[in-house]
Amino acid sequence: MKKILFINLSTYRIYDTPEKRPIHEPLWAECLSAMLSDHEIRILDMNLHNNLEQILSEFNPDFIGISIVTPLIKEAKEVITTIRKNSRAKIIIGGPHASIFYGKNIDCDFVVVGEGEYSIQKIVNNQIDEKIIFSEKIKKLDELLYPKRLSKKDYPQRRSMFISRSCPYRCIYCASKKIFGNKMTYRSTDNIINEIKELKKNYNTSYIWFLDDCFTLSRHRIIELCNKLINEKIEMNFWVDTRCDKVDEELLTLMKKTGFDFIVFGVESGNQNVLDRINKKLKIKDIRNAFSLVKKVGIKCKCNMMLGHLDETEEEIWDTINLAEELDATKSSFYKVIPLPGSELYDTCIKRNLITGDESEFETMAWYKYPPVISKVSKERLEELQKIAYKKTIKVEI
Repeated sequence: MKKILFINLSTYRIYDTPEKRPIHEPLWAECLSAMLSDHEIRILDMNLHNNLEQILSEFNPDFIGISIVTPLIKEAKEVITTIRKNSRAKIIIGGPHASIFYGKNIDCDFVVVGEGEYSIQKIVNNQIDEKIIFSEKIKKLDELLYPKRLSKKDYPQRRSMFISRSCPYRCIYCASKKIFGNKMTYRSTDNIINEIKELKKNYNTSYIWFLDDCFTLSRHRIIELCNKLINEKIEMNFWVDTRCDKVDEELLTLMKKTGFDFIVFGVESGNQNVLDRINKKLKIKDIRNAFSLVKKVGIKCKCNMMLGHLDETEEEIWDTINLAEELDATKSSFYKVIPLPGSELYDTCIKRNLITGDESEFETMAWYKYPPVISKVSKERLEELQKIAYKKTIKVEI
């Protein structure tokens, strides 16, 4: 039996205030833990606890797993430095940043590229010698064990789940295909229902946040899921993300009846030319229609917008602000565009010398706060426009 410690990096630096920092259970670590049931596992969520040295001393792990996203590369390196000073554990890294750069310039023993459930088993069980492990895409999600959940104390009621992996769309700002590819994989309805029942029974869960990139992509699957939840009298509320062109009144009415009370729509821009340039494959009329429908059936909604797209003008940004104001969502968010590694946007920005791709650049970006300027609007003006956008649309904090 081996001892494995998973570390969920702190997001403290990338948010303005602690109040704005969301605390979500580290589902990635819980999923990997479930696949290592023959071993002793601990998960350290550094958003809640800052006792890494103490755990290293008391637990004395054989392996330490860290999932890394690019905006947290600074945190990852600091944690690894602490590990090397206080432990002989072998370090395994995964996640988007590791999958894109294969662990370049990171002090680690193993790099997992892609989905990690089966690769982590091979590493811990000494079935693999290579430093870089290219994981095969997991085609049968039902074969994965349910996540080994952390305590109710830290995450009292709201829990995270997924019913599918990947996204078939190719928006230029997104890098998720580097982990999951573009081919969709799905869980069966029974498999999903059983996990929901387990969460309700064992953790008193009353709210589930589905992490799927586009929850309603497969309409018939969602209808089947809703009908089964209703038939089995499972009372719970759900939060999902989806696209504006993947909802209709019949589907939304059924979802409302089932307990889906909040939908986040990735709108990204209120200008059709910008939507076309970022390859969103979305029409303004579909955006207006989606928000009209959710209001009609009584589901709360969030409008996610992005400001500062490649070559975007101030006039185009105002189209976004004005559309968001018109849509009058329950909540609107305006994120600055970041050319994340692994995205088409990132490659384009490097070719045009808008960014260097140097790691020091990543470390100063800080998620959504200080991205490089790639639009036709100055950094200072973009900051002003973001504040104006929030002022025009702010209603409630979710």
